[in-house]
Amino acid sequence: MRIAIVTGATSGLGRAFLDEWQRRGVKLDEVWLVARHAEDLARTAADLPWQTRCFAIDLADKAARAELFAALEKACPRVRYVVNSAGYGKLGDVADIDADAQLGMVELNCEALVDISQRVLPYMSRGSVMFEIASVAAFAPQPGFAVYAATKGFVQYFARALNVELKDRGIEVISVCPNPMDTGFFKRAGGTPSGLKQYFFESTEGVVRAAMDAVGTRRDVVTNCAVAGALRVALKIVPHRFVFGIERTLLK
Repeated sequence: MRIAIVTGATSGLGRAFLDEWQRRGVKLDEVWLVARHAEDLARTAADLPWQTRCFAIDLADKAARAELFAALEKACPRVRYVVNSAGYGKLGDVADIDADAQLGMVELNCEALVDISQRVLPYMSRGSVMFEIASVAAFAPQPGFAVYAATKGFVQYFARALNVELKDRGIEVISVCPNPMDTGFFKRAGGTPSGLKQYFFESTEGVVRAAMDAVGTRRDVVTNCAVAGALRVALKIVPHRFVFGIERTLLK
């Protein structure tokens, strides 16, 4: 049985991957959808051409993740795609944000992502692909978005290292690094970027199309637009201390 597993499946990039697979006519026996709200999962599943299995769980809860892992062990499927899209961020200085919200970012964006990535590996084989959703925020520390950017830096490094480790098995791991997108992300983040950054928004459809186009190309980091690509290159060269002032301006 060939399946795909998508976290954060009911909106944003998770949902966009499902739409892109439909557009490409991807052959799957089942798609496993993971998100927090059962009603949203049911609506998403109703729109899809594949058999679905829905997991209404909070992935930040380790005990809740056990439901997904138990289903994997019982079904023993071949996992063709994994999309680790669940995550959130909080805008503001660390001192001004609730500590539980900060720790929740680490638990969901990092701990849950690693847990899922490792647990699905026994069910992946040559030709399987894992998409780890990072961000342009992964390219440098971001005052005013400190914990979120740090978690995405973690995702970026983890994904690239895992890709090398799995090369001999023929399994790809791709770090997807979009600019801000018009999703529900910023509603939960507590605001929207202003200044120059508001002009760099891109579509979820374009990001996912670029991610899928990267499969089989040996590209382990995917950006979808010239701005994101230029940022990645520039932030390898320019000392970060010179970037901080600019970042503070862009995030205000």
